[in-house]
Amino acid sequence: MEPARRETLARVAARVREEVARAGGVVKTLGEAVDRWGPGPQDRIHVHWVGGLLHDVYTGIEKAFSEISPELNGAQSPGEGWHRALLHTMTLDLPGFRPPVIRRDLEPRLLELLKFRHLYRNLYSFELRWDRVRALAVETLDLWPDAERDLLAFADALDVLARA
Repeated sequence: MEPARRETLARVAARVREEVARAGGVVKTLGEAVDRWGPGPQDRIHVHWVGGLLHDVYTGIEKAFSEISPELNGAQSPGEGWHRALLHTMTLDLPGFRPPVIRRDLEPRLLELLKFRHLYRNLYSFELRWDRVRALAVETLDLWPDAERDLLAFADALDVLARA
């Protein structure tokens, strides 16, 4: 393998780990918020804040995906629906280029977080409902260990390829 390709693989692995660490910090804060504020009614500030944390978790995951996509898959089309396409692409095995980044069973779970991020960006915070935000926060806390494991395993696989 050419040295430039090895460097690209190592760089992408390092960037993926960096984004996972950042998103993991947001997940930790999300867990503290869910523990602190139960299912009962919450004021708009808390709902908006937890919604922002959910937004940030998916953004961190998508940043990791975006580091992988142009480097290993070719340029990502900026057309409509590219966020969903990027998520789906991360489930694909691309022989000769890269293994799957995440398992297929994570795609629908992450899609719910992506949909929420879109909603969060396009609604006023007073339109968010605490019961739905909290339910998604609990689901996000449940899915994070799987997403983290898959992303870090992918980074490890890139390191192996870079050393081969």
